[in-house]
Amino acid sequence: MTPTARRDRVPTVVFSGGRGAGALIERLLADRRVEVSIVINGYDDGASTGEVRRFLGDALGPSDFRKNAGRAARTLATTTDAVIDLLDCRLPAPCPPELADQLADVIASGTGPEAAARIVALSRRLEVADRAAIVQATTAFEDERRRGGRPFAFADCAVGTFCDNPSWGVYEGALPATANARIRSAHATPRRHVSRRAAAKRLYRRVVRELSR
Repeated sequence: MTPTARRDRVPTVVFSGGRGAGALIERLLADRRVEVSIVINGYDDGASTGEVRRFLGDALGPSDFRKNAGRAARTLATTTDAVIDLLDCRLPAPCPPELADQLADVIASGTGPEAAARIVALSRRLEVADRAAIVQATTAFEDERRRGGRPFAFADCAVGTFCDNPSWGVYEGALPATANARIRSAHATPRRHVSRRAAAKRLYRRVVRELSR
């Protein structure tokens, strides 16, 4: 970008995990004079995020991306609260086997075991197209789990955990479709020999280059 070039919005980058910068991001997103880029560290490996990373293999942790996508979608009203609330809803701990094995059916039918009462209530609030997208994504996860035969610990996992893989992709429809919010991965290659400092430097240079275009 040349010194004389003009922007309609002020470019702003927020480095965020899943929740820490939530209040700041919401305020920035609400200001149409600001163009927000949310850069997310995808190395979280705790709790349900760690479980889905182990299941997927060599993958960044998806949960923080979903949380930021949900926050942006809610602030910009690009999807319904029912979608965001359901994707953020966590399965019980311990999780009954019948719920783990039939999650897509529970969401599709709006009925299920007592342990799924919260999921059932939220699924009944979904619009038809949203329900179909989440059921499709959850079914794809179930098919992959059964095909691969790999174990998965469902307890305390968010429903959105099963929709976070790009190949299942329910959240694409919920992501803001405006230039006012861009959610980016801190996608330094997740190899153990790459130090956090080196990865941070590479990420910083990349962000500067993109904002200078």
